[in-house]
Amino acid sequence: MHWKIGMKSATRIMLLLLTIGALSACKGPGEAYYDKGGDLKNLADKMEGDERVKAYQNAIEQLKLAVEKEPENGKFISKLAKCYKNIGDWENAIDCFKRATEVDPDDSENYYNLMKVYVRNGQFEEAQKVYNFAATLDVIKRAPRERLHLDEALTELNMARRAAEQQAAHFTDEVVPAQDSLTADQDEPTTAPDETSAVTDETVAVSSDTAVTTGE
Repeated sequence: MHWKIGMKSATRIMLLLLTIGALSACKGPGEAYYDKGGDLKNLADKMEGDERVKAYQNAIEQLKLAVEKEPENGKFISKLAKCYKNIGDWENAIDCFKRATEVDPDDSENYYNLMKVYVRNGQFEEAQKVYNFAATLDVIKRAPRERLHLDEALTELNMARRAAEQQAAHFTDEVVPAQDSLTADQDEPTTAPDETSAVTDETVAVSSDTAVTTGE
């Protein structure tokens, strides 16, 4: 069977092929690693336990290669930071999110995530600094939804602060009575005064008897 293709159909097919080729050519050198790392991250998001951690680590390896190929790509860096965050690697997550805010300052999600990681790592003052800076950005001011996300991170920060303060106060309440008790124990005499007096009198009496016996 012979198929006849009209001029219009042939032109459409040619344009489609050219478009596909152009899209492929537009992909940067790190895009393939990014796609693979993203797929692994999506898989890890659905897993639990050691398998989840291992899947994130595999995603991290691919995303690190992507960032090496395109070190100024904020999308790549942000995805890598999220993987670090999800396995509790706060130090690397902070470094990556900070870098992402520098490379792509208009991506408000990076500020939100950076705040959350600082809070999880107990760095409350740093989280507050991020909020104070991000709240002044036009990208946040113009987007109510983005400001809402930032305020949610601030709420989490304030709750974590209060929890830390309550824990510190509870610890102080436990330590001070224990120290007072220890001091009181140290102040108590090891021998009762009456017993000491009795021992001393008995010793004097024995000494006198000894002296008399010696004289005889």
